[in-house]
Amino acid sequence: MINQFKLHNLGHLDQKPPTASVLRLFSGTSLGIMLISALVIALLHYLDFTIKMNIVKTKEMSRIHIGTESIGRQFRAITSDLKYLANSGYLLNFMDRHTQEDKEILASEFLAITRTKGIYDQTRYLDNTGMEIVRVNLNVDRPGIVPQGKLQNKSNRYYFKDTMGISCGEVFVSPLDLNIEKGQIEQPFKPMIRFGMPACDRQGRKQGVVLFNYLGARLLEHLRETLGAEESQPMLLNNGGFWLLSPASADEWGFMRNKDHRFQNRFPGIWEEIEKNKNGQVTTKAGIFTFQTIYPLEEGQISSTAVDDPSSMNREFIQARNYHWVLILHVPSRQILQQIEQRFSRGFFQFCLSLVFLLPLTWLFSKERIRAVTIANEAGNRTEKFARTVTAQLAEGLMVLDRDGQFQMINPKAEALLGWQENKLLNEKVERILPEFQQDKNKFDNIDWANNGIVKQAEPFYLRQKNGDEIPVSLLVAPMYNNGTMVGTIMTFQDITKRLAIEEKLKSMAAHDPLTGVKNRGELERLLVSELARCKRYGRSYSILMIDIDHFKKINDTHGHQRGDEVLKTMCHYIQTILRGSDVIGRYGGEEFIVILKVDP
Repeated sequence: MINQFKLHNLGHLDQKPPTASVLRLFSGTSLGIMLISALVIALLHYLDFTIKMNIVKTKEMSRIHIGTESIGRQFRAITSDLKYLANSGYLLNFMDRHTQEDKEILASEFLAITRTKGIYDQTRYLDNTGMEIVRVNLNVDRPGIVPQGKLQNKSNRYYFKDTMGISCGEVFVSPLDLNIEKGQIEQPFKPMIRFGMPACDRQGRKQGVVLFNYLGARLLEHLRETLGAEESQPMLLNNGGFWLLSPASADEWGFMRNKDHRFQNRFPGIWEEIEKNKNGQVTTKAGIFTFQTIYPLEEGQISSTAVDDPSSMNREFIQARNYHWVLILHVPSRQILQQIEQRFSRGFFQFCLSLVFLLPLTWLFSKERIRAVTIANEAGNRTEKFARTVTAQLAEGLMVLDRDGQFQMINPKAEALLGWQENKLLNEKVERILPEFQQDKNKFDNIDWANNGIVKQAEPFYLRQKNGDEIPVSLLVAPMYNNGTMVGTIMTFQDITKRLAIEEKLKSMAAHDPLTGVKNRGELERLLVSELARCKRYGRSYSILMIDIDHFKKINDTHGHQRGDEVLKTMCHYIQTILRGSDVIGRYGGEEFIVILKVDP
């Protein structure tokens, strides 16, 4: 076919070009083409790799924030349970009368808390001599009240001494460590945090302590499940740098196993950065480290350094501001190298594939000089198609703008997310997809499309789809250079609608009572302060209903706490059916509810 084409179109060329000239031209041209092809492929993969790493870093920062919030919520919930039991009427009645009936009622209350929560290995009340008066064991999700004959004296345990040593209303929180029985670490390992609070009678005298043995393994497993990902590994360190949670279980609990397995011994440079900045992100030869120093204790909560074996650690109190952990997400270097190797393999394959197409074309170009322009254009078209094939593989939306903010290229993922076809947006201004640009142009000054020269990120950032809807995205804007001169901008983005919905759900869970679904006490108090300020501002009044279920204790005692929970939920449902849309109901505590009846301004 080629020979026929030549005879038909180039019949007037009756002499072949000199072989030496053809070879020289072919050698020079093919070398240039191979170099350009390698550079284009390398640039595209480098750009894709850079975008991928930036996305990974952003995800790591978001996930470590979720982990920090999760730990804080868990500590607040445990403290709330502890204060409820330490101040309950059942305990006060028992301390006043010390009757067997009051003791049985108190034990039933402890059993209900243990069964409902499922996170306390032991729930106990000890008198001021350290003798267990009531103890409920979880028994692997089959909680039971320990008989009188099996109760023990714990007066020599540090957590009893330390809890008895604090004031009424204060909370003692032990370090997260391994449970010790009879001077030995319990096997298999049972991570534990002990929460304690003095039990004070109606005259303010300390009569004993209320203690929770919180199963720390639940917290560690939750962190491993929620923060663990294919590319990164979660770690949790105590304030000495010892691993509480590690990808390698042999590294954990070194401070109790006489092993100096510390994070700073393995990653000294990262530990210095953690101590200096408390939170941040560092990239080293070992990988990407995202870290956050966590202070889980609140004001009025105290810890200590003591354990049951007095030879292992000196006893001293720790204030809330000094009780901290370090949460780390680590993307190992092998994961990064794997990304590089994958791109190198793909790039090499694409390079070889390009040579299969380009070298024959170069040979034809060298032999038939008269068709030089045609062949050059064809090679350019093939290169453009190849580049588009590469960018089409990206999992993120990608758009290229010139210096004037006009669209020059849009990949298929961006077309799918925005609903626009590339040919409809080419040479259009980027403002076409910015929903608020016309109303407030200054709002976009921080996204300098072509003249800033640095990489910027915006999240959440809203883009307008073709149908007029707006979608939240994680937007990355990077300059594009040619021979050291900025020629345009590269925008990559991902749809974060689902992630924002999950975050919103977590916020809602933090403001609502988990049993009844109405506002919890903290959110209720915040709304009361806000409504009071609003009414003062507009000179209006509002009403508050205080609702209490009479004889609720009899319901729990007669029918059990599960039936009591159903009564609480039914009560809330009924109240909500008769309230206006603007009114707010919340659970203030136990069987007490508050309704805020708002007055519109």
